Amino acid sequence: MKRTAYVFLTAATVSQAVAASLPGHEVQTGEALVKMCSGAERVKMLGMMCHSYLNGYIDTATVFNKGGRFCLRPDDKQFLPSRVASWLRAHPDLLSRPAPEALNRFLPEYYPCPK
Repeated sequence: MKRTAYVFLTAATVSQAVAASLPGHEVQTGEALVKMCSGAERVKMLGMMCHSYLNGYIDTATVFNKGGRFCLRPDDKQFLPSRVASWLRAHPDLLSRPAPEALNRFLPEYYPCPK
């Protein structure tokens, strides 16, 4: 029962992210991403939500940036949720900012490409 309540509370919080950039669309915040990714290991639904969000961001960044701003190894993706959540907690200034902005800083810092 506690787990179900946690899932619904977190999902409700995540869905109430602010900073709309398009009519009818609310951009996820860093705080919402922390809540979603922090529960990824404990709650399967949150894990799926977090991985889906991160995969969508990474796909978009890869296709449109085309410049190697960050480099992931094949096994890095499984650790992304906990690393993103930890990094964001260490950067509280980004919690109220759009999640893509936070990921735009996190990925190159945490996963730089070899020179």
